[in-house]
Amino acid sequence: MAEAEWLRACPGAPPPWLGGLLAGARESWLTVDPLLYRGDIEYDLGRVLWMQLDEMTEIPPYFEIVVQEAGLVRDRARDWTVFRAVDYWLWGLANGLTEDPVRCERLLKVLS
Repeated sequence: MAEAEWLRACPGAPPPWLGGLLAGARESWLTVDPLLYRGDIEYDLGRVLWMQLDEMTEIPPYFEIVVQEAGLVRDRARDWTVFRAVDYWLWGLANGLTEDPVRCERLLKVLS
């Protein structure tokens, strides 16, 4: 299913390209990755986005869906995402990574 079709056909459901999600009996959708539940949940949004960045044609719709569905504070989520992307970008460049710094740059161009 194309991204735009998913957004129209499944409002409120987490997009399958985020990964780590299961349909549940107790809740409609459950996350398999507990890392998002430690500390400030907005802190890990950058990691969630850059893990799936290659599959995204546009970043803002995904950012907005995750913020809304997770009940995050939008400005706080954006600020943490920008911080984490810059931090990871610099670390990646210093450690010889080639793909991840490009992903971080793409994310920063959209959210900065």
